[in-house]
Amino acid sequence: GPIEPIAGGFVLQAADPEKTERGEFAVFADDQRTAVDHCWFRGGWWDPLTIAWHNVERGVPLNNPPEQGNAPGASLAVPFELKPGESKTIRLLACWHVPTTGIRQCKCAGGECPPDAPKTYVPWYTQQFADVRAVADHLRSNFAEYRRRSETFRDAFYDSTLPPEVIEAVAANLTILKSPTMLRQHDGRLWCWEGCCDSTGCCAGTCTHVWNYAQALCHLFPALERTLRQTEFHESQDAAGRQAFRANLPIQPGGLAFDASDGQLGGIMKVYREWRIFGDNDWLAEYWPLVKKSLDYSIAKWDPRHTGLLEESHHNTYDINYFGPDSHCGSFYLGALAAAVEMGNTIGDDVALYRQLLDKGRRRMESELFNGEYFIQIVMKDGLTQNFSPLNPKAQSEAYRSISEEVNRQGPKYQYGSGCLADGVLGLWIAAAAGIDRPLVDPAKVRSHLLAVYRHNLNRDLSAHANPQRPTFAMGDEGGLLLCTWPRGGKPLLPFVYSDEAWTGIEYQVASHLMMHGCVQEGLDIVRTARLRYDGVRRNPFNEYECGHWYARALASYGLLQGLTGLRYDAVSKTLYVDSRIGDFRGFLAAAGGFGVVELKDGRATLEVRHGEIPVEKTVVGPAAGQSHAEPAAQTDPIDHSNLMEYLSADGRLLPVRTAEDWSLRRRQIISGMESAMGRLPDRANLPAPETKLVVRTEHDDFTRLEIKYLAEPDEWVPALLYLPKDRPSGGRLPAVLALHPTSRQGKKTLAVEDNAPANRGYATELARRGYVVLAPDYPSFGDYACDFGAGKYASGTMKGIFNHMRGVDLLAAREDVDPRRIGAIGHSLGGHNAMFLGAFDERVKAVV
Repeated sequence: GPIEPIAGGFVLQAADPEKTERGEFAVFADDQRTAVDHCWFRGGWWDPLTIAWHNVERGVPLNNPPEQGNAPGASLAVPFELKPGESKTIRLLACWHVPTTGIRQCKCAGGECPPDAPKTYVPWYTQQFADVRAVADHLRSNFAEYRRRSETFRDAFYDSTLPPEVIEAVAANLTILKSPTMLRQHDGRLWCWEGCCDSTGCCAGTCTHVWNYAQALCHLFPALERTLRQTEFHESQDAAGRQAFRANLPIQPGGLAFDASDGQLGGIMKVYREWRIFGDNDWLAEYWPLVKKSLDYSIAKWDPRHTGLLEESHHNTYDINYFGPDSHCGSFYLGALAAAVEMGNTIGDDVALYRQLLDKGRRRMESELFNGEYFIQIVMKDGLTQNFSPLNPKAQSEAYRSISEEVNRQGPKYQYGSGCLADGVLGLWIAAAAGIDRPLVDPAKVRSHLLAVYRHNLNRDLSAHANPQRPTFAMGDEGGLLLCTWPRGGKPLLPFVYSDEAWTGIEYQVASHLMMHGCVQEGLDIVRTARLRYDGVRRNPFNEYECGHWYARALASYGLLQGLTGLRYDAVSKTLYVDSRIGDFRGFLAAAGGFGVVELKDGRATLEVRHGEIPVEKTVVGPAAGQSHAEPAAQTDPIDHSNLMEYLSADGRLLPVRTAEDWSLRRRQIISGMESAMGRLPDRANLPAPETKLVVRTEHDDFTRLEIKYLAEPDEWVPALLYLPKDRPSGGRLPAVLALHPTSRQGKKTLAVEDNAPANRGYATELARRGYVVLAPDYPSFGDYACDFGAGKYASGTMKGIFNHMRGVDLLAAREDVDPRRIGAIGHSLGGHNAMFLGAFDERVKAVV
């Protein structure tokens, strides 16, 4: 197009009559002697450039006014002379203005977009400046002030004693904030790609599960970060609480995708984070109903049985769905529940369910998903509302049908199962970074997982590593932290996609999390390994790519600052937190009101504000309340398991049980250990009401004996004897006992004197004669109870027995002739330890013999 003049330079114009895009790009110098050639020599091939260079070689600045019609190019020159020892600065400025674009990424709710909504992306700056000349005028007038502010930030950021590899990793990735990855639409709200292809954006919609990792924007430009929450909880969330994890552009109701568990639950933690960063209780009150709707939807869809972990098919950042509970998305669930408890308490809302699920999830994650070294996934092939769809072997050639059959046998495709996943406790890192101080999972187990990732996943030479996915992220003699490994075996034929890759965003979050747990050298080792790949020779050091250039996940690097120093400002309580893992230091701190430098020296922290205001009323040096990053003793168990009256406190001390609260904590520790050996207790929230079938009724002098079957689970009945004493006070209720038999083929009848049981074993009969209602069930595979342990959903026969016995307690507690406050259990041998197990899991059992 034509090239137009501007003071000290020229304006390039782009306009395609067949498209909606048009724009202007201005280049100018601030020197009055600037000469501008507005229209280069017109000709074919490289004639314009050849003549332009000829002018440069002659050293004669050419003032050539604009011409009508298209110009092949333009240039400017500033002549000057220097005497020995002199210097001169020539400021070359560039700016642009693109008022209309063809960018549109939209799938409106209900299939219809609001009639008054923009049809395509309109940049925010076009609402502030009429054209490129207005931008240039503003730049000329304010350049000195913008430079002063930039240098103030630069000086504060680099006024640091933190390791250079950390400073480099953080600084290099701040380029993402100024890259085409980020767009700001007409109303000032952000909308982002995941990254950028060479000529367009890549992966639209401010993808929530990718932007979960990014830690820089919320601290450096918190008001812009908060606009992302506005979109997520308004336009992208429907009336049911479902959030599309990719937002429309222009931003309007609906979304480009369905819901993603980690993205939606991560958003709840980020609402909590934004509240603590701004200290705005009114904003929290506005968003709380939307947060609650989002969390309730998540529970109903992914944890409908209220187990404390996500079991139903749930989408995540690997672009696949998990089937069954996993620590990766499970840690997001725990973080969201904890955030909701804190926010709901502040609002004054009922959060009892969230607290209950948080406790359940913690226990399950520690007992079921921790294999003694790291956290895993339990893949569920069935028993879900939406089970996986098996492959059709007949769709393959004969040579590959057996492969399809093996994939089906393993379960759903794209799981990680027994693998050591780098993102295995990601949600706990995001929770900690957001300011959720309480440990959501046993810190020793979290640390063990992170160190396992360091040991097994950090590969220092990938020459022998087979990566069928995208090997150029890390390859050859380079090192990298692999997304997943299977050190204990069990790698599926088709594990989750990307499992063999190395992503810098994940490397940084693991490194930061390790630092939070006191493993500084391990974290720095990972950072150095990642940055060596971006050395300026093999790769651009300012462009850590993944699915596109300037990929958002790499903004996790900012979390390294918090990982090393524990620096965090809480605007709600106006508290500065400093929890250094590296001793004395100087380091950068950004808050909503300004930024500055914190120095820790001899246990005392001081803050020097370099810009804005950061009102500090309290400073906490060391771990926040409830937190600890002390290194535990290697491979030791501090609890004496033979002593039921000692418990392990939150700070790792063994203390005597003295109160009911102490015992409650000890009981949870006992149950956690039992579940780690036996498997988890199935959720009991939605069980059918107690039900019995009468088989035989027999009258005796002192009691009536009923041979029955009682309902344990749908379509599963437990054979049992039910004894009803005849001497019963009018209108009164009797105590009851669950009588459990020892190892015997006869099962329940081993306890019946009337069936020739030895007197010392006939405690069911004896207790009935003494006035107790007695229920004596068969243990699975004994007596009349046939049971295939290999076909069930239980990790052990013991846990199946416990579940059945608790259903027996349900039956007793529901009877009108039983006092539900006086139920006990008795057993010998097999029955003895099952009576103790029942007493541990079921608080309704008041005595065990």
